[in-house]
Amino acid sequence: MDLFESARAVHIGIGVVVLAAFWTAALAPKGDTWHRRGGRAYVWAMAVLLAVTGVMSAGMVKAGTPLRAVFDVYVSLISVASVWMAWSSVRQRLLVTSPLLVRQWSLN
Repeated sequence: MDLFESARAVHIGIGVVVLAAFWTAALAPKGDTWHRRGGRAYVWAMAVLLAVTGVMSAGMVKAGTPLRAVFDVYVSLISVASVWMAWSSVRQRLLVTSPLLVRQWSLN
């Protein structure tokens, strides 16, 4: 099994984790423990999935199918937007609910 085939097998496995994490977060009440855990798992699994996709794209270029690799990178960039939105919403909430920030607001 070459590198591309191995990366594809990992990609499929991680893809199942991504889908499960997405639907866990999507169906759980907002702010619930399952929502937060599912969202966190989604972000990390997508990061791994996108890294594996990069390996697959390199394998496509090496195999002589660069247009397929370009399409793969394009779809990956669209996916990055989803992951970035999920992560920045968590990060923004952390900044707003930070005890230090709340304390600073109460001092004014």
